[in-house]
Amino acid sequence: MSTLLIYAASAQDDFKDCGNQKLGSVTEWQACVAGKQIPRFKEKTIAGEKLRSENLKGKILVINFWFTACPPCVAEIPALNKLREEYDNKNIRFLSVTFDDKWTVGKFLKRLPFNFDNIVDASFTRDAFGIRIYPTTFVIDQNGVIANTWVGGSNAEKNEQAYQKIKPVLDQLLKQSTQ
Repeated sequence: MSTLLIYAASAQDDFKDCGNQKLGSVTEWQACVAGKQIPRFKEKTIAGEKLRSENLKGKILVINFWFTACPPCVAEIPALNKLREEYDNKNIRFLSVTFDDKWTVGKFLKRLPFNFDNIVDASFTRDAFGIRIYPTTFVIDQNGVIANTWVGGSNAEKNEQAYQKIKPVLDQLLKQSTQ
């Protein structure tokens, strides 16, 4: 079972408010979370690596919220794996977060590898980020600030939308970090 601590902090409360507000659309939610610090968390990957959000600062993060029975989530995994492969030697950390348990995810990964660092049993993290629609993907800059987020996806077998949306943001953040 994954361990998790959500720390009390005003920035975190500010972020969580986006999920509690009566926002009329996904676009309004995206605008609300843009530019905010991510909630602090302490997690363990399916491989047993301990992660703390504050230890991830200095890296660009791609965090994908998904679950195994979500067709659009599954459809975008090959495109997300392509991103991971393309940016493997960059200062980017790729995390997948699901409320599914370790056994379910392990069985799924034998059929379809998801080459992110997989975090399971993560309902609290999902709630801290205000996730209501799947898949949801965040790109976070080196300071822990949300640069962009995308919600939803396509059931198409070869769904390249995630790759096409995320790649330019990663390129821009990497370019900014070298200036």
